[in-house]
Amino acid sequence: MANSNDPRVNFGLSCPDGGNFHICQDSPTRFIGCCDIDPCTVEAKGNCPSSHLFNASFSSASAVVFKPQACEAPFGNNSWYTCADARPPFLGCCKNNPCNNGCKANNLIPARLSDDPEHASQFLLPVTSSSSSSSPSPTSTTFRVNDFLFWKDLSSKNLF
Repeated sequence: MANSNDPRVNFGLSCPDGGNFHICQDSPTRFIGCCDIDPCTVEAKGNCPSSHLFNASFSSASAVVFKPQACEAPFGNNSWYTCADARPPFLGCCKNNPCNNGCKANNLIPARLSDDPEHASQFLLPVTSSSSSSSPSPTSTTFRVNDFLFWKDLSSKNLF
């Protein structure tokens, strides 16, 4: 089961139109959002091609105020939106303001974690630690909200 400090659980992050919600905090491009491939792999380097990108949503009941994240160049953080009143709520980057009429697939822009550590921190996944291991624990995970399937590479560590 996902950690209770997992932002995907705490904020009800989801992918209403398809794909899985990813947070690639350890990738060169720190993608955040819905993608139907795993952008967090070593090969993908945190990139979700626009043909695999989907709208991301969140639970408006979480009442969280999201700090702005970044969007793929050249958009910066000027195209980052959180629209609690949209149906479904919208979270991510869009070429147009999605708060009234949503964001069409051809207007979606890949989002990434902010370079501002304070802003990025609310989306960072919890890090699992083990005193018997000298290598860092993996923090890129796949989380299929719609199917309630959770997967996390815990290597072959004995956690109990």
